Amino acid sequence: MRGEPIIIWGNGEVRRDFILIDDLIDAVELLLNKGISNEAVNIGCGIGHSLNEVLDLVRDMVPGLKVIYGESRLFDVQELVMTVLS
Repeated sequence: MRGEPIIIWGNGEVRRDFILIDDLIDAVELLLNKGISNEAVNIGCGIGHSLNEVLDLVRDMVPGLKVIYGESRLFDVQELVMTVLS
């Protein structure tokens, strides 16, 4: 939004499990209502999207968006998608 470029390490094909902020709020509220606190939890939707897919959505909202692709990093996990449990 400030005209600064987005830096992507690698080719942008790593996949991540993104969630909407409203879904995160609902999940935290559910945890608190169940009395769960001070525990590590993973919250996700169970669907992976590449960084390039997300960038395509952002480009639609931010004309002139600049993206810089840097060298991939050895420690970056190629796919990180949660398993959905109820």
